[in-house]
Amino acid sequence: MKKQCRRGREPSVMEDEVPFDLMEGILCRLPVKSLLRFKGVCKRWLLLIKNPKFIKLHQRSTQSHTKGSLVTVDRLNQLWSLDLSTLHVTKEAINQLPDDIILAGACNGLLCLATRDRNTIMLWNMSTKEHKILPPLSLPEKYIDLEVGFGYDPCNDDYKVVRFYDWAHRPIFYSLRLNSWGSKNYTYNCFGLTKQLLSPAVYVDGALNWTAPDYNNKSKVDIIISLDLNTEKARALRLPYYEPNDGFWVNSFDVLDGNLCVGFLKDTRYWRPHKGGLMKGYGNEDVVTDIWVMKEYGNDESWTKLFSFRGDPPSKPLTYIHGDQVLLLSTNADADTKDIICYNLKKKKFSLHGCIPERKLKLVSNYEARICHESLVPINPMF
Repeated sequence: MKKQCRRGREPSVMEDEVPFDLMEGILCRLPVKSLLRFKGVCKRWLLLIKNPKFIKLHQRSTQSHTKGSLVTVDRLNQLWSLDLSTLHVTKEAINQLPDDIILAGACNGLLCLATRDRNTIMLWNMSTKEHKILPPLSLPEKYIDLEVGFGYDPCNDDYKVVRFYDWAHRPIFYSLRLNSWGSKNYTYNCFGLTKQLLSPAVYVDGALNWTAPDYNNKSKVDIIISLDLNTEKARALRLPYYEPNDGFWVNSFDVLDGNLCVGFLKDTRYWRPHKGGLMKGYGNEDVVTDIWVMKEYGNDESWTKLFSFRGDPPSKPLTYIHGDQVLLLSTNADADTKDIICYNLKKKKFSLHGCIPERKLKLVSNYEARICHESLVPINPMF
C-alpha cells in the first residue's frame, strides 16, 4: 500500500523511486526558501527537513557551495544583505528591537542583534525569520556592560552569548539549549590590565576572539583574546609579529573561510597613538597592507602572510572564489560606492569585481559587517 502524504497527496515519483540517501543529497543543496515550501509535500519530507542531522548536513553543504552574504544593520534597524555570488542587495526592517541596534555576531546562519546598551539581545535566523529575545539580565548598577559575543559550542551542540560586565571582564553566558544565563565566579587573567577590546568578537572553531592591547608587555603590542565556548576558559594568542616602531597597526580582524584573518596597515597619511600617550606622525612613505591568516587555529606559529600590497587598501577580506582569488570590500570614505575587489593570489593582481552604490548598501561599521550563510538552524530547538 502506498504511503499517505499530508493533505491527501499521493507520494511523488521521487519519494517512491529515488533512494533516500540520494533524495537527502539533493535536498541538502537547495536554498532554505525552497526547503520551507517542501515541508508541505509530505510527512516524510517534513520530518527530514526538521531533522537535526539534516540541518547540519544542509549547513555544511551551504557553507561549502555558496559564498554567503555580507550582512550589516544601520541605525534605523534595517538589516542589509549583500549576496556575494550575485551582488544583489536586500534589506528588511527589524521591528522586534528598539532603534539603533548593533550586529554583535553571526554564526551558522544565526545573527545576534543587540541594543547599543546591550540590555536587550535577540537571536535571529535571517533565512527562516525565526527569532528569540533573550531573557532579561539584571546586573548591579555599579557594573558596566562592556561587550557581547556570540558563537557555537560544538561539544555541547549549543549556541552561546557571552557578556562581560565590568572592568575585570567577569563573564556571564547565555545558553540557547537551556534558555538561561549563568555567571562564572572568576575573571580572565589573560586580559591583564586591558580595559578595552579593540574589535567585535570573531567566531572561529568553537571560540570567540577579540583583539586587545597587552599592557603586561612593555612594547604594548596587540594580542588576541580567545574564549573557548565549551570550557568557557580564555587564553591569549599572538598576532603576527611586527617591530613596535615600524608603523604597522591592526586594520581589520575577521574570519576568512574558517580561518582567523588579520590585516596590518602602514598608512603614513594618518596619525596614530604612540607610547607615552603622545601622537606621532610618520613620514611620506607608501601605504602598505599585509593580510595574514591563521592556518591552524590556536597555533601562533601557523600565521601565514596571504598577500601584501601598496596603495589605498580594501578594508575587509570577504571570501575565496575559484580557489586562488580573494574578494575584498573597499569602502573609500570619499566615494559614493562600495567596491568589491578581486585579488588573484597567483598573478598578484587586483581587478574590480563589482560596485554597489552607497544608497543600496549602508555600512555603519566595517567591523560590524559579517559574512553569513543561510541555514535551517532553529532558534527555539526541541532537545
